[in-house]
Amino acid sequence: MNQQKLLILLFAFVVFVNYENYVKPNIQKMYSSIDLLEHRITQEKLNSKDVNTEDLNISINYSDMMYDGRKYTYSQAMGKFQEDITTATKDLCSIERIVWAQVSTKEAWYEKLRMNVVLACTPQALHEAASNLKLNGKLYYAENFLALKLQRKSSLKVKIQLVAFRNLDEIK
Repeated sequence: MNQQKLLILLFAFVVFVNYENYVKPNIQKMYSSIDLLEHRITQEKLNSKDVNTEDLNISINYSDMMYDGRKYTYSQAMGKFQEDITTATKDLCSIERIVWAQVSTKEAWYEKLRMNVVLACTPQALHEAASNLKLNGKLYYAENFLALKLQRKSSLKVKIQLVAFRNLDEIK
């Protein structure tokens, strides 16, 4: 008889502990999350009042970020693009291959210039080369990127397809 009472007491204790820990909602936690949300909402309201709408009208001059169609033909722009890549990677990475894409992609007012580049360098040098390329002020992005670690060396072989742009306004 005592064993049955002990078993019932033990079962009641297990149910009580599971209810307290997992089923019963934590009211204190709910109140603290409500207070946190109210605080964040008031902060956002204060921040939105301080923003001047005239400062939000930032105009970007895309012609400065692209190779000028009035100044460069397609092949001249590709040559300048290749020169910019070579200058950015000088003394940092060894250029194994640079291949021009066969055909540019023309959109309404710009043209995509593609360049397939294969480099061998360390990750830090690759980061520095990307930073140097960014200093040109031109808009570049990588469509395809593949980095392989060279065996027995602490460097990478990087295959990347870089894309630059040439505007088509009043082409020469």
